[in-house]
Amino acid sequence: MRFPAGIRSSSLIGLALALLALVLWLVRSDTRLDPQARGARGAEASVASATEPSAAFELEPQADAQATTRAASPSGARALRGRVVEANSGRGLENFDVRVRGADGSVAEVTSGKGGRFALDAPSAGALELRVIGPYGWIALDTPRTLEPDAQGEYEELLIRARAAGFAPLHLLLVDERTGQAVPHYLVRVGAREGSRMDLWSDARGELRSAGELPEGPLLLFGYDSRHADSGPGESLAHWYREWRHAPLAPGAAPLESAIAVGPTYRLELDAPPNAPLERLGALISTHAPSYVGRGTLERRDLGHMRSNDGWWVRFPPWARSDPSPGVLTLLSFDGRWRGEAEVSTRLGIDPRTVSIRLEPHSRLLGRAVDRAGVALANVTIALFGENRAGELAELDQERSSGNGLFEFKFIPAGRYVVRGSSLQAFPGQVERQVSGYEDDEFELVLERVAAPAKLRGVVLAPAELGELGSLVVSARSLRGVGEEFELELPSPSGEGLRRAPFAFEELPEGQYEIVAYANAEGPLWPVRASVEASAPGPELTLELPHASRVRCLEFTCIDAHSGEPLDDAALHFIRCQEAFLSRPDSPRASHCFVTDDVNARWLARASGYVPRSGALSELEFVNGEARLEVALERGWGARIEVCEPDLAPAAAVELWVDGERAGLTDARGVCEFRRASTPRSLELRRPGWSLEVASEVALGELLRGEYGFARVWISPQ
Repeated sequence: MRFPAGIRSSSLIGLALALLALVLWLVRSDTRLDPQARGARGAEASVASATEPSAAFELEPQADAQATTRAASPSGARALRGRVVEANSGRGLENFDVRVRGADGSVAEVTSGKGGRFALDAPSAGALELRVIGPYGWIALDTPRTLEPDAQGEYEELLIRARAAGFAPLHLLLVDERTGQAVPHYLVRVGAREGSRMDLWSDARGELRSAGELPEGPLLLFGYDSRHADSGPGESLAHWYREWRHAPLAPGAAPLESAIAVGPTYRLELDAPPNAPLERLGALISTHAPSYVGRGTLERRDLGHMRSNDGWWVRFPPWARSDPSPGVLTLLSFDGRWRGEAEVSTRLGIDPRTVSIRLEPHSRLLGRAVDRAGVALANVTIALFGENRAGELAELDQERSSGNGLFEFKFIPAGRYVVRGSSLQAFPGQVERQVSGYEDDEFELVLERVAAPAKLRGVVLAPAELGELGSLVVSARSLRGVGEEFELELPSPSGEGLRRAPFAFEELPEGQYEIVAYANAEGPLWPVRASVEASAPGPELTLELPHASRVRCLEFTCIDAHSGEPLDDAALHFIRCQEAFLSRPDSPRASHCFVTDDVNARWLARASGYVPRSGALSELEFVNGEARLEVALERGWGARIEVCEPDLAPAAAVELWVDGERAGLTDARGVCEFRRASTPRSLELRRPGWSLEVASEVALGELLRGEYGFARVWISPQ
């Protein structure tokens, strides 16, 4: 085909322009190349092309996006749609996380895609919590926290504006949330959402400042403070956690305050010799100074640690804080040798005063449990007896010997101590030590090895009247006050009539035990319990669980012998029988119940400031299992003491000395009863060639304090 020359050239030019326009339109509509817009410090987010007609912030959801959303929506779910745009230009931004949470806790999330658009299904009907998180270097602006549906349950389309974040150093002032005081030298771990983290310390004024710049937006703050290496292995747990909204401060502006949970803090002035390990000190804060520092004290969660930033000082974790009242600060070295105390004016916040503390050396008891041949005894239970805060003999601590027989007690003040050992491998034994209070005391605890551990076997009888038993447990507890309690769990006996449940303690330290069987059963008696005293090794035992028909109950009243007034703090105890708990709606006053087959079983009534009285239970008249017991007590002090030899035999002719004077003898039953107008200062039991065991000395101390009106004590050949 031929065209005139003028027409041909102009037409060709127009055709070329048309083809070029078509190509440009196809590129724009199909490929839509998105250049990368960068934040103020190089952070990136995908931004839609400037040629898009969206600068007026108009939402233009595409039909295909709507179709995709509808296809993915479960039946009845409401879709939430929107767009993320750059605040100034209106360009769409990719890679923003949009998360919504329903009232039931269900969560849905999506990431903005091409053109900044997003669509997701609401996780539940009703109001939704919204959170928008931008990529590193970008922050969302004015995002609503809650989205409410309309009357039809639909949600309005969202327009989320964002901008490039500013960068600045983190600058905070840490203050105590309860007192408002600045918190110096505190360790805070700062984490950003992209995973980076740094450790920062507040300075002496409590200001926390990062060396480098951080992007504007949320930061995660973890208050670790610090732990001393001696306090145990492993990562320390954060004391608190929070999200902090970081933003650049105006030039010259004061840092924002962040109130944190912090424990009591004290600046110290230490008076200590050069060999004292100042870097290895822990601290306790308490109402009174501890009279004895036992094992585990230096592993407590509320332990404070010494710091050497800006002088010596100590801070406790938040859970150690108490109230503004005064207290005592105690410093302890982890090697167990150095200790110091001082009063503090408050146990809350940061004490404005400097606390002066003098560190002084203390003794350690360094022992080794061995047999008579000098061979080490492992796994021996070692009990330490000494004076408590009230100056009375008491068990202070327990340890176990190591595989080499070694054991240790720390922070021992000057005084007399008794160390007693109990083991499956050896007979119980004890040694007395006099400690200087400033030098370590090394010694051996020599125990007599036994040929084999003792055995104790028996059977528990369960009458048919008890019905089905829920559980059955048999325990063996040392009668001599020191040692472990051993326990067996037995299968519940089945069958008709008198049911039998055999038991066997194959390994017990030789000695005297209370063997107790107890079970949960149907009926008013709970728990069903039977007990017997026995020596290990010994003959086979029989314990019969009682039915409610064997229970006896007392209606107990106690009065002043002169005025007749009732004594509200009076207590009733049973000797050589077991207390029972029985619910009897028809007799609510008969609340003191017991079960016994022992003709020597007794009751004992006591009240503070009165002489105890006791009597035989067999002398009371019971009608339908109940009896009345009215006791009149005289003012004064008194006690009933029963003395036993190691084989449970009564110890006759044992002298009782009260305040340094002989006051009586035990009878053939090993019993001595006595009274005084006032509480004596001391009690002693003497028999030539015999000595009182340390646990029995503790029992005599309890009698002096009036805690009990009766005590069973043990003497052994020296």
